[in-house]
Amino acid sequence: MAVGVAAHAAGPADVDAGDHAVGRPALTAPPAPAGSMEGPVVTGVLEWYTNQADFEAAAAARGKVNKAVETFEESTQQPNGNGSLNDPLSPGVPNGPFPNGLEGAPNLRVQSNLSGGNPVTPNPRGVDGLVNLSAGFGGAVSDLVMPNFFADSLDLQFSGGNKTAVGGNTVEYTNGGPLGVDIRVYDTSNAYLGQMHFSSNIQGTFFAGVISDVPIGRINVYSPNNAGEGLDNIQLWYTDVQESHCLYRNKRVKAQACNTCPQFTHECDISTPAVCGSVKDCRKRIKQVMACPDNPDGWCKVLHLRCDCK
Repeated sequence: MAVGVAAHAAGPADVDAGDHAVGRPALTAPPAPAGSMEGPVVTGVLEWYTNQADFEAAAAARGKVNKAVETFEESTQQPNGNGSLNDPLSPGVPNGPFPNGLEGAPNLRVQSNLSGGNPVTPNPRGVDGLVNLSAGFGGAVSDLVMPNFFADSLDLQFSGGNKTAVGGNTVEYTNGGPLGVDIRVYDTSNAYLGQMHFSSNIQGTFFAGVISDVPIGRINVYSPNNAGEGLDNIQLWYTDVQESHCLYRNKRVKAQACNTCPQFTHECDISTPAVCGSVKDCRKRIKQVMACPDNPDGWCKVLHLRCDCK
């Protein structure tokens, strides 16, 4: 087994620098400790934060909603323990010490990436690709999920196409070397959006947050220090997409033994469940036969014409 977090439990002698991935791309911003940032840093379509309160306030001010937080505390791992699990760790799928899979964020999938610091595409290790550390192990203060092999990086993948802000506490399990992680962001088509270097430690006392002008599909966390890396207390902020629906008006009404049929109207106020991008997506007309409200033997025939999409 290659050197990893679980294997490293025996002590520093297990560390082999040869397992460390090399050739990571240059950072888009200077790799100074992120804790020195004063206010947000903007790189392209991304806005980076190290202050959690500032991040949350900025996300909320832009109409984003924090609908999910993944803490990994649903793990059944005993205190001061560690255990391997397979890629990926997903909601609702039993995996090692996660009998119900992830429970905090239904649109999150966590997996290792064999490509380390050059994670152009998802590249999971598979068997034993991840490790769960519980509180007390190596100085951890809560349950953490990291790659099980130091050479690998960690991918956070998001479904739904509407995550536009993500934040969490950077965590890193090291053999005593320097600390700090690179966070790379990709859109829903896996196009690279940018990256930033953040301070980190095993206790998770540092924060990293990113707000994007476009939906985020994947975030990669990588330690250039031959260490285990991750993100804890992961916040997923959504941009709510309001669906538009087809609207109709009554064009023609025919009554049979009924005095309470809907009346002909020019008002465009009859809503339907049909979702649309424009009024052309709606059926031009809908014929409907309705029971008469005041006579069980009567009926109403109504012709609805499309009139709007909103």
